[in-house]
Amino acid sequence: DGEAIPVIQTRISDAGFGNLVLIPMGADKVFVRSSEGVDALPIVKGAKEFFSLIFSNWVRWGEDVTPYRRGAWVRLYGVPLHAWNVDFFKLCVFECGSFLRADSCSADRDRLDFARVLIATPDLEIIKRVATVLVDGTLVEVKIMEEWGYAMGEDICLFEEESGSEAPQSDFGEGYVDPEVHRNVDVMVERFAEGLEKRVGKEYQDQSVAEKAGKPYDNQSFEGETEKEAVRIVDTI
Repeated sequence: DGEAIPVIQTRISDAGFGNLVLIPMGADKVFVRSSEGVDALPIVKGAKEFFSLIFSNWVRWGEDVTPYRRGAWVRLYGVPLHAWNVDFFKLCVFECGSFLRADSCSADRDRLDFARVLIATPDLEIIKRVATVLVDGTLVEVKIMEEWGYAMGEDICLFEEESGSEAPQSDFGEGYVDPEVHRNVDVMVERFAEGLEKRVGKEYQDQSVAEKAGKPYDNQSFEGETEKEAVRIVDTI
């Protein structure tokens, strides 16, 4: 849903996948690799339930060219009150890029002077355009303006909401994110963390018993070569 990549990286690490590294590819796409040089795809598939809460789609990296996009917050001015909803916001920004999410104030109608929407766009210049939309038989012009305070081509998806770079937008809410999804992610992170602690504790206990018995401890390591292939994960939820 366009959440900041550093936040997602932290969640993955907290769940016990500290060897997975997310490399930004623009907007809501990231390249995923293992810092240990192993194939990352089996790791993702092995915890599919967890990663499905964070990513909507992942595919193995290929040589096909991926169009560049960046994340950008835009404001919609002139939205009719009777058409004020997230689906209408999506319609307005259709030609600007892909809709990622609306901020909480816009989704909850806490303010009605303008709507604030996060999009993934291929445009590098500051977005400034007018969308003409038919509402109940009447043509309505909605002015779309990208929020200022960033350099040309800046990718908002690379910044955390509470960071200094997000200060110009902090007054407008942290963004519309489904709280149920966040709860599910937090629960999954706790489960993976607890499972990791139990495995580490058991391995340490087995090692101590083996040392007392004077036997070599099998650390389950192995030698061999693995294909150093990576996974491209796209379209974060």
